[in-house]
Amino acid sequence: EGGLMRTWKHYNQDEIDYIVRVAGKVPIPVICKSLKRTENSVVRKAQEMKLSLTVPKRVLLKHWPEYVRGGDEV
Repeated sequence: EGGLMRTWKHYNQDEIDYIVRVAGKVPIPVICKSLKRTENSVVRKAQEMKLSLTVPKRVLLKHWPEYVRGGDEV
């Protein structure tokens, strides 16, 4: 496979199902941790699948207050 460094492992079906399930509900850093992927990779995959990973502010405040911009605890 040539000297092309592909840092991008293919997503398996479980990972894809997970992204579909949590898109817009779970903050990106949490998704990255669960999948052990970089933020770039997760965001790119979501875009490919036409998914928005943006979690509405009220959902963040309710379930993920530490991810609301301005909160430093992560």
